Amino acid sequence: MELLLTLAGLLMALYAIIPRERQMELRFRVGPFEWGALLIVFLPVFFFLEYYGFFVARGWAPASEEWPMGFTPANVRPLLVLFLAVFFGLRVHRARLSRRRIGKFTELCQELLWAESYPELLSLFQRNVKEFFRIYRADYWLPALRRRLVSRVQPSFFLEDLIRVMEGPPARGLVDRIPEWLARPLIRCLPTYSSERNAAAQVVQSVLMTPRFMEAASRARPYLGIDIVRGLPGRFDQTEFMSGLLAELMANPASVLYWEIEKNRNISRGHRYDIPESNRLIHFLLKDARVAQDLGMWKPMGEFALRELDRLAADSAGDPNNQGAGDFQKRAMWRSPLYATVRLFDIMVREALYQGIEWHMWLYYFPPLVERMVRNCEPCGPLVDLEETFPVRYNHLIYEAVSAIRDWVKAADDIPEGQGNVTLRSVQADPGNGNIPKSSVLALGQCSRHVLVSEKFEEKFKDWVMNGTFELYFTLRQSAKLSRYADVLGSSLRHGGLAPWTADPMYLTSLHGSFGRLRHEHGITHQSEHVSDLARAIGVRTEGAAR
Repeated sequence: MELLLTLAGLLMALYAIIPRERQMELRFRVGPFEWGALLIVFLPVFFFLEYYGFFVARGWAPASEEWPMGFTPANVRPLLVLFLAVFFGLRVHRARLSRRRIGKFTELCQELLWAESYPELLSLFQRNVKEFFRIYRADYWLPALRRRLVSRVQPSFFLEDLIRVMEGPPARGLVDRIPEWLARPLIRCLPTYSSERNAAAQVVQSVLMTPRFMEAASRARPYLGIDIVRGLPGRFDQTEFMSGLLAELMANPASVLYWEIEKNRNISRGHRYDIPESNRLIHFLLKDARVAQDLGMWKPMGEFALRELDRLAADSAGDPNNQGAGDFQKRAMWRSPLYATVRLFDIMVREALYQGIEWHMWLYYFPPLVERMVRNCEPCGPLVDLEETFPVRYNHLIYEAVSAIRDWVKAADDIPEGQGNVTLRSVQADPGNGNIPKSSVLALGQCSRHVLVSEKFEEKFKDWVMNGTFELYFTLRQSAKLSRYADVLGSSLRHGGLAPWTADPMYLTSLHGSFGRLRHEHGITHQSEHVSDLARAIGVRTEGAAR
């Protein structure tokens, strides 16, 4: 008995000094089965061994001579205590979430969040993520059977209800043969597990959807976010969580997202990036571009970059993008939130193009991004060389953004002509939201206008940007498959983006000036008829046209 009392006292002392969240986790892990084993098996056996002589004297137990050789009540008791410790240790370590424990789990998650014990919270949730979402969705046979029956007698037109019905019980054919007069009383008898689902819903709303949890997950366990998005049944919750997680990842240049962007540079075929499975986040979002489309991946990226540019505008002297470019393209750009936005959009739009997504994926974020970069550009510092074509980082970022747009248009050459998202219905500079190359051309016209009308850039930088755009026109004109896109590009450049916006004289003067310099000073060497076509498209009167 002294051994039992000593052990109990030691355990109580340990329990008293450990943090409250640890106490709650123990209560969550130790359930009825463990307490039953302690009270029904261990304590009676220990009591029997402790008072073995009493039971032998009454004839209620065999004599000690009948025990196996070497075993006595005295040496079996420590073995029993050791067995109990091992049993409880394994049970506590391997304990998993169940419907009975969801209340304690909810309380524990909230307590860990309030105590800012993020490592313990993330570890706890990751160990139980599958079981948690099974409870949250009531993904059990009996509730699924009930939903199936309810859909027959009370049809619902809500999409989420239809999805839950289609998940249905396995014996769907048998369920469909149940008559309605029997289905109604069955519905009243079958469980919904609504209380368990409500407890799980508290975790979703008060823990998972909080900025603190998203920030902690983005730093310590970013891939847990993939499991959470997959587990959430509603599209709204999925979009809200992924938007918050991506925003936190974008805000931290040391996050795994920046590492994946840097490692995702290989172009495997044509103009398409290779997305390895080791880049788990990008692979999850873009291996099937419909996932990125459904989750609105563009919004957290674009909105974060716009907020970042507005924040930097408040202190142009402290803006690192106004410092000398240095080795920006070799090292620093991989930790730049603005470059990360450009590169993520680049991967996303290309995948949407190749996978046949008939939506522009909000590539129209690029014109306001370029506009704000132009606004913020205020070269300063002793290392800035204004004689360089790219004196500061903003010059690199603007050029990278414009180059990405041009690459989306060129990539259309790899797409079958009948694919819906490259089918060109109009060569005018009017919206074509289902056509990615046309949307890219229109965005390119807007970006060109923002660059050309700015007085902050030297002519050589403007010409460097526009040279690639003029070259794109010639590339399109020479392609049998894409030649009509050249007409769209010409119209987009003339209007400075979408028609019927009227380009201001300053923009047209700068556009014509850049074209003239590139043609006469730098030598555009393409066929003369293509040069003349471009000149007419952007409103330049050539000598041939004058005659």
